[in-house]
Amino acid sequence: MPYDSPAPPAGILLLRAFFDRERAAIAAAAELLGGRPARERALRLATRISDAPRMTALLRRELVALLRLLSLDEVDDPYSDAAGFFAGIDPADPAVHNICRLSEAFETTLAALDAAPDVPSRREAA
Repeated sequence: MPYDSPAPPAGILLLRAFFDRERAAIAAAAELLGGRPARERALRLATRISDAPRMTALLRRELVALLRLLSLDEVDDPYSDAAGFFAGIDPADPAVHNICRLSEAFETTLAALDAAPDVPSRREAA
């Protein structure tokens, strides 16, 4: 019967809603901050979330990696790729505001996800 399968957990539904709403912005921000490989990684994550029946440690690690990218965690290291991409962004570019908005919204979503009992915490994924 089609109704026999359990509904996805609340955490996955929350992530699906966020990625459905922000998919294009996530892809654009990831490319700006990490190039084509970061864009592809973010899009793979979005696809995994849409297909996932539940949260896994792998999904959580990928979520943390995306948050680190959007939060500019690695731009302090002058030898990192992130620093090079960040240096190429004009501070007056409207994309900067969008990245800040997206980073804050993603952080809020992950905080709500941390409150879900069926999800591995960010500490476990790090």
